Amino acid sequence: MPPRRRTRRQGRLVVRWLTSECVEAKLERRFQQTRSSSDRRAFRAACKSTSPLLRETPSTYIRQRLDDTRGDPRRQWSTVNELLHPGRCDTIPSDSIDDARLVNGFSAFFVDKLRSVQAKIAANLSASATGVSFVQCPAPVQCPAFLYEFTDVTPGEVARLIQLAPNRTSPQDIIPTPLMKLCKDEISAVICHLANISCASGHFPTSLRTGLMTPLLKKPGLDVDDYKNYSPVTNLSIFSKILERLALARLKPHITSSANYCPLQSAYLQLHSTETALVKIVDDVLAAMDRGHAVTVVGLQMSSAFDAICHHTLIDRLQSDFGVTCTCLQWITSYLSERSSSVRVNFAASESVSAHFDVPQGSVLGPVLFTVYVAPVVD
Repeated sequence: MPPRRRTRRQGRLVVRWLTSECVEAKLERRFQQTRSSSDRRAFRAACKSTSPLLRETPSTYIRQRLDDTRGDPRRQWSTVNELLHPGRCDTIPSDSIDDARLVNGFSAFFVDKLRSVQAKIAANLSASATGVSFVQCPAPVQCPAFLYEFTDVTPGEVARLIQLAPNRTSPQDIIPTPLMKLCKDEISAVICHLANISCASGHFPTSLRTGLMTPLLKKPGLDVDDYKNYSPVTNLSIFSKILERLALARLKPHITSSANYCPLQSAYLQLHSTETALVKIVDDVLAAMDRGHAVTVVGLQMSSAFDAICHHTLIDRLQSDFGVTCTCLQWITSYLSERSSSVRVNFAASESVSAHFDVPQGSVLGPVLFTVYVAPVVD
């Protein structure tokens, strides 16, 4: 076929704060058309006179936008978000739909999605049970070391975690994070005392087991009206994350040093990434091809991975495969038990829903507990 010539219309960049006075005062179009010396002198003089106007117009535009939304926190926050992040397409539409109905829809979708995944797994297992023999995985290596209790927390350790915490504040925080950093020396002693009581008793505070889920678009360009294009990220309080980091510092070295820890684990491991996983796969493929073998790569996609973790299986695996027992195991069991979450969009929140499965996405302990849960996959 002969080539076809097509003309594509280019869009114009819209600068909302640039007024018609600014454009006309510069006399730019006239100079571009005539190219005369008189129009050039007029154009240069207009540029000098309108430079202060061009610098002041954006500030006037922003002040006017904020003044128009004064008294309405919801519209004002939306305006600030639009001014700070122009062109973003991953925000949740809230103008065309009621926020209360939106959050309840998200909450119901996340719960139904988990039930659907569990039902599909049960149906596939029951359908393949007849006439199929499953390979028995080897027994886990007996734990050479056990973790009975967490070591004591020091105020200096807590102060360092407060200082390193990002300046983000959860709606559940009583004290904003920047304020905590200003008085970290005083408040670290209090948190240290509470953390030691929590670890010694094996009880995670009940008030810290509630999370606010924020639906985030998985990637730009997806349909913002389709619930399945969002992933729920749990927003936890700063106190919960500090307690989790203190426990992680004591739990992770024991987990990673265990013989039952997957040696090929690349996710959620320091100095490892998707790059190290791909290097391992490519090396294995090339080595097998050099030996004259045929190579088949099988990929396993785990749907709703963090959401589908069975607490009972995770606790059994921590105890039998990794030697986490006594007070430590009680603390982790308490951390996972009786958790609840609600979906929050703008200033609306859904009713709290009990979480009998999953580890919170966005939590500190979630990644290491997930690696424990999937550790037998290597077998």
